[in-house]
Amino acid sequence: MPLLRDLMPLFAIQLALLIATLALGPGNLADVRVQLTWTGFVALGWLIAPSWVGNHGALMRRYLAAMISAITLHGLLAFTASLCGFGMNTYLAIWTAGLLTAGIWRHDRLRGPAPVGPAPVGPALGGPVVGGPRWPVGHTLVIITLIVFSVCVYRTPRSNDIHQFLLQQQDMLRHASLRVSSIGMAAMEVDQPMPRWMAHYWHSLPAMIAHTSGIAVDQVLLRYATIPVAFSVLLCLVEALRSLAGRRASYPLVLLAMLGPVLLWYRNFNAFNYSFRITNNLLLDKDFALFFLIPATLWLARGWIHGKSRYWIPLLGLLPALVRFHPLTAIYLLLLTAPFSILVTPVDRPGIRRVATLAVATLLLCLGVVLIGDAQSNHEQIRQIIQIDYEASLDRRPIHYWVGFYNTIPGTPLPCDTTEWVGGRFHLKHSLITGCGLLAMMHLGVLVLGVLGWIGKGNGRTRRLFGSGLIAVGMLWGMWLVSGSFLTRFPHYAAGYERLHWFAYPIALAVVASAMASCIPRRVRRVVGMASLVFVVVSALAFRFETATPLKRLRGLNSLLDVEIAGVSRRRADWQAIPWTRSLADLRPHYLQPSDRALLLSQESTQHYWLIRQGVFWSDPYVEAFAWFHRGDDFRTDRRYFYDLLDRQSVSGLAEWIAKKDITLIIDLREGGDRFLDQLSKQHDLPMRRIEPGVWRIDPAPHAT
Repeated sequence: MPLLRDLMPLFAIQLALLIATLALGPGNLADVRVQLTWTGFVALGWLIAPSWVGNHGALMRRYLAAMISAITLHGLLAFTASLCGFGMNTYLAIWTAGLLTAGIWRHDRLRGPAPVGPAPVGPALGGPVVGGPRWPVGHTLVIITLIVFSVCVYRTPRSNDIHQFLLQQQDMLRHASLRVSSIGMAAMEVDQPMPRWMAHYWHSLPAMIAHTSGIAVDQVLLRYATIPVAFSVLLCLVEALRSLAGRRASYPLVLLAMLGPVLLWYRNFNAFNYSFRITNNLLLDKDFALFFLIPATLWLARGWIHGKSRYWIPLLGLLPALVRFHPLTAIYLLLLTAPFSILVTPVDRPGIRRVATLAVATLLLCLGVVLIGDAQSNHEQIRQIIQIDYEASLDRRPIHYWVGFYNTIPGTPLPCDTTEWVGGRFHLKHSLITGCGLLAMMHLGVLVLGVLGWIGKGNGRTRRLFGSGLIAVGMLWGMWLVSGSFLTRFPHYAAGYERLHWFAYPIALAVVASAMASCIPRRVRRVVGMASLVFVVVSALAFRFETATPLKRLRGLNSLLDVEIAGVSRRRADWQAIPWTRSLADLRPHYLQPSDRALLLSQESTQHYWLIRQGVFWSDPYVEAFAWFHRGDDFRTDRRYFYDLLDRQSVSGLAEWIAKKDITLIIDLREGGDRFLDQLSKQHDLPMRRIEPGVWRIDPAPHAT
């Protein structure tokens, strides 16, 4: 069947990924369910992609077009759901109907009558199609390499920040809803979600995968969807970067530029470096936007600028995703406008008009995101909360938030990877640029391309990449230079400013790939490419079996995977103890009654869905700031009681506060929790009784006779 032949490349790729997951993971039935669900998600994009990308094309381009189409449709459906209020079952029905309709449409196109006259030049957008995507050997080898790397590295990846939206995703799944939940704010006595949670279109996709596959959403996020999503993102990133770097940079060299900062020239371990972000859990919204959404947008923009007229369809369709996957996406695109324009602007007048149109559209998109207000708000309340917490820490109490928040306060001795006070001025550390393996190599790449252009050995693409890289480097150091003035005046913007350098990643990767290709003689370029793929596979397998990578003993070459062995071993052991059949309902504490109000004395609140759902207060600076903004002094009273109890300090008037909040359970699962709660009961004459370790119930006061 022509339709089956057309789908066979996608099915073959996904089947190979599933087999590798089951063999190397090791995997189980949950992997089968989740990866089949992901295949169904990508398959709809695969079927409709030829309508705008063309009927003929290489395998990796078709896969990138399929992912773009699928993400576009998801963003549009999530936007529609937020307006109309339909839930996950309706979403699933629409997606299934779309698969059937697209399959019928594609089948008809494949079986259409043969065209009359000469064959069209270039990718055909209409008419019948003979055969499916081409399978170049180079594409196949890159795909196999990425399958091994994804399975070995992303099985139990570092999941920085992934828990920030877990409560919302669990609540969305429990109610089969695609609307953002206010579960975290209900515990703070606020009946609306805070603005940052409104950018939830990407977060709804893992919840949909969980709903379709029947696997708990936390397991989907942290274990089972990590491999297929990482593979799809990395494969699409290779194709998008190849289009920016030019044909001289082969796919293996592009892959080496992507993974070199992880496997070879890794420099610094912190959450703001490329090597950390590319190996983080790519189900996090900011990382998916950084490594798929932005490169895909650049790829579409480049194609439209160079005359591929139908590329405007997905480019416009991605608008909901660009607005509501992550608030900083539009900012990064705006920062990329200058270097990207240098790289792709053609000499013809229509191309220049299209570049200008996209530049204006990007500016309007950025203004729209700012006006919508999904970016973190209530900066003044956040600043005051951090100040209050820091002043309390001077009395030998612990700090309660991420240590980087406190660096906005002058004179704090607390460490920070991104910012510092020097001479009364608050500015970025230059190590954000020099300590990042990718950005450091970009400087060398720009130098190499500049020398090649100067001695006359560069072509037009080389000169454009040199100009684009030079602009990006200038912008990076310009941000560092002006940070002293800007952040000293507006220190509460540091949390966003300290990650603006991420905009340069696509340009840096293209520059490094092109520079490497220019330095390697043509006659040995294929050998070097094959050696790069073998090195990536061997390094990934070594990491999977928790052994050192091949180059560990070589001085000057560093691999992040060697640093991460202990961490991945611990994460793998933790997850192996959890059965794949465990559901959200299984996490519900047996002692929790529907009428209970729980006070959980813990800073790991997002891992306790049921207790927060019926909870009173929890620790998070953004949530607290939003509650302070809405509740005023009442919130400050609640905060004082919560943190005094969390730090096991003496408090007064506790019985009245507990009665006011209708608290029936106090939970302290830390060491010495029972002893502390027993003392609390005696000191405040609270009718409390222990029902299990760390869990005490407050009995209702007897009625007066």
